[in-house]
Amino acid sequence: MGLTSSLNVVILLIFLERIAKGIRSPAKSSIVSVVSADYNQGKIFGMIEVFDEIGAMLGPLLLSVILYRGGDYYAGFQFMWLLYAFVVLMQIVLVRTFKGEFNFRHSERLALNHQNSLDMGFWIFVATISSSFALTFPIAITLVASQSYILVWQLPLIYLVVHVFSAFIFGSLHLPSSNKLPLLVFVLSPATFVLFLSSSFTASIFVATIYGIILGIHESTIRAIIAEFSHVSNRETAFGIYNLAMALASMLANVLFGLLLAFSGVVPAVLLVMLAFQMALGAVYLNQFFSKKEKSN
Repeated sequence: MGLTSSLNVVILLIFLERIAKGIRSPAKSSIVSVVSADYNQGKIFGMIEVFDEIGAMLGPLLLSVILYRGGDYYAGFQFMWLLYAFVVLMQIVLVRTFKGEFNFRHSERLALNHQNSLDMGFWIFVATISSSFALTFPIAITLVASQSYILVWQLPLIYLVVHVFSAFIFGSLHLPSSNKLPLLVFVLSPATFVLFLSSSFTASIFVATIYGIILGIHESTIRAIIAEFSHVSNRETAFGIYNLAMALASMLANVLFGLLLAFSGVVPAVLLVMLAFQMALGAVYLNQFFSKKEKSN
């Protein structure tokens, strides 16, 4: 957006950026899982998420400094080109430095197992986790943030900070071949229903904290489990399917939230049904987890 002030071009660039993220995200997660195969992958994914969010915060902060010193948005985005050029340079250096090690580890992992199909456990895992996320209603936090009793930046900052810490903590707690930690997602997700019952300052802080924990688990432990569920030959596909499922779940969450606002009279009954659905998803997940454990024993 430092290239043009045309709204149509800006919209096109945003679409292109989202497409680029959709292309690079599964590949990035796959590369991380391969090079960190000998370590705690949950912790590695958690650390990467910490650095991602730090970078996400630094961008707006730098732009704020430019605006404070008398610049405008156009000048700010032009300055961002320097940072983008630095990132591209770093990627070139990293590819040249670690390409050999990645190819070695990739070949090593390919030789360990020739299974190249995603089993039923993977599909059940993705379906239950994404369906649970569809009932978290993150957009409710955005609407509450517009209320007069809370500053617009407070809630996003709370769940961002909690997100960062929980990603590192739960990622560090992850054990290889263990699917226990994601059970917290099914336990915590219904807590976001609180905003339908009360939009007070305390309820808003509570829900923002819970949502931050859920995001942290998704970006660390759950990504590590996706890597464990999939063979290295189709890991990009596995992460791509997971990302698609989460995107659809997020869209569905916004649609459901809008319908509940439109038909507020049925909210209590609908929330009970959604709570029962969350419990059912947790039961399916538990059954899959324990049946897999029994087979391995």
